[in-house]
Amino acid sequence: MSAIAAIFNLDGAPVTDQQLCTMTDAVAHRGPDGIGVWSSESVGLGSCLLKTTPQASFEQLPCVSDRGRYAVALDGRIDDRVDLAAALKLDPSTLATLPDSEMLLASYRKWGKHCVDRITGDFAFAIWDSTQQELFCGRDPIGVRMLHYYCDGRRFIAATEISQILSIVKAEPDPVSIALFLDSRSAPPERTFLEGIKKLPGGCQMTVSTAGPKVEIYWNPDPSDVLALKDDREYEERFLAIFKESVRSRMNSAGPVAISLSGGMDSTSILATAEHMRRTDSPDLPELRYYSNVYKDMDEVDETEYIRPTVEMYGTPGKMIESGQFDDDSLGSSPLGLRRAEPHIAPHEESHRKLFGEAQRNGSHVLLTGLGGDEVFTAGSGYLVDLFRAFNLRAIRREWRYFHRRAWLSAGLSAAGSLVPFSWRSGSDDDDIETAPWISERGRHAIDAAREADWRSDRSFKSHQQQEIDAWIQMRGGLPGYTWTDVTVAEYGLEPRHPFWDRNLAEFLVSVPPQVKYRFGYSKRLLRRAMKGILPETVRNRRYKTDFSSLYDVKSTQSQAEEISEFFRSPVLEDSGMVDPVSLQQAWSHYLGSASHVDNRRRTALWAAITLEQWLRQHVVDDGNENEKGASPSQRGSASTSPVT
Repeated sequence: MSAIAAIFNLDGAPVTDQQLCTMTDAVAHRGPDGIGVWSSESVGLGSCLLKTTPQASFEQLPCVSDRGRYAVALDGRIDDRVDLAAALKLDPSTLATLPDSEMLLASYRKWGKHCVDRITGDFAFAIWDSTQQELFCGRDPIGVRMLHYYCDGRRFIAATEISQILSIVKAEPDPVSIALFLDSRSAPPERTFLEGIKKLPGGCQMTVSTAGPKVEIYWNPDPSDVLALKDDREYEERFLAIFKESVRSRMNSAGPVAISLSGGMDSTSILATAEHMRRTDSPDLPELRYYSNVYKDMDEVDETEYIRPTVEMYGTPGKMIESGQFDDDSLGSSPLGLRRAEPHIAPHEESHRKLFGEAQRNGSHVLLTGLGGDEVFTAGSGYLVDLFRAFNLRAIRREWRYFHRRAWLSAGLSAAGSLVPFSWRSGSDDDDIETAPWISERGRHAIDAAREADWRSDRSFKSHQQQEIDAWIQMRGGLPGYTWTDVTVAEYGLEPRHPFWDRNLAEFLVSVPPQVKYRFGYSKRLLRRAMKGILPETVRNRRYKTDFSSLYDVKSTQSQAEEISEFFRSPVLEDSGMVDPVSLQQAWSHYLGSASHVDNRRRTALWAAITLEQWLRQHVVDDGNENEKGASPSQRGSASTSPVT
């Protein structure tokens, strides 16, 4: 599946096929294999189909059962099909032709709203229960699949992409989200850049009745529940078994699987694990093809020396896509002419788009990525703080030479200032971040207001490292760049899948002691040890990540300097009242003169202003839109969906 739409008129007004078709038409590229709608009185659903699994060929759009008692719109993939079928007492011989939407419906029939606790995979769905007169929505624990919604008290609208909601309602930019983005701060996971439009956070379910939507958390693992195994080897074996299953599940494809391959530990481990399984215990896995961006004229960001040994070890077919300093002729644009729903900092976006285009041209509909590896293996500065707090001199001596003195000084000061539980302290870690000087007084007030309504968990942990893990959990699919990846990849007829963003893997790694994940200055130590004999040693023992900040500098000061400078001469951002245009212009001029000497936070903040300016100029919210649009209905779907027996 690829996209869904739902309308529930809380005032009882009938939903029309025309409204649903308008929403599905907005993302027609997500439904190359079929688009359909269903409506009954005050509720309606729409589905767009991209056939990425063998079972997807048997999907109904949407899935309707029991003479309309239930209707299901699913954007997702269920991974635990065999175990789930056994729990549901389904005939295992039917699994080859049983679509995921019917398995979801069977789960809802048996367990009701607790079905989200029993399903493993990536999903966002809407189920209409006519008996309860409720619309039940859910999103997978990590928040891989998107689900946005809007409710004005009269009607409830939900959809995969924001553009679908904007096709029938009007919304204005959200000043708080703009201020937080400009200052490189995290927004609440339910917040979008448009007022009135929200995200259903990952690991949450939502029940919509005539009283409106009610959101509840169903997935909230406890980082303080530490798993105690016998030794490192047992942790490695347990991790590898779970990781293999995660990769295997995401290789479920009706055609060749593509992987976006860098030289880092995450994507190379995915490729190596998949290829190793194809040659050992899972020979039926589909062919894997790699696609990598390389920068021959920029040695500091080129990762060919790590990519090549990985693909040569297994003879994996694919392509290295050369991207030079001046390849891009714009700041990134959609081949379909689509507007961005949200701003995203993505220098050399065209390089990524070249990669997606190559995967599409070679017949793939599934794209694996290494996204999520950094988050699930979280064990960074908080680990050093915990060593100080525990006065663990032995571990401090062991790690001392692997970190700069500034890192140890910062950790020591944090430990001294954290002798009381985290939640007892006033403010948050963001309070220590210096606000960019070009943020206006109005912008600072907006940031302060967001701090006062701090969205993060109030759970308290003795360990800083556990607190860091919980902070990641509470992001709930709101990680920077994910929305951009999902929306952009979909433009090329691809479905992104992220093996590290797996429920079972995340729950395991949350419970693993930090010293198992981090030791001798090596991050992801558990992954490195588990990959012995699977990943080339040159990659497995790689200590540092590539710093891609020079891509920002090339884009800003060379290939697109004039285009960006024009942005700041007359910024639309000035109309928002969030920036001081004079200070912003001065900061940009300083950056042009000494880009290599600008610290990463200032560089990122400037790029936030650039991308936000671009987003506003695209006029994502069309001021000419009427509050209710009425485009002609599609000539491809209707409400006459056959019932499922």
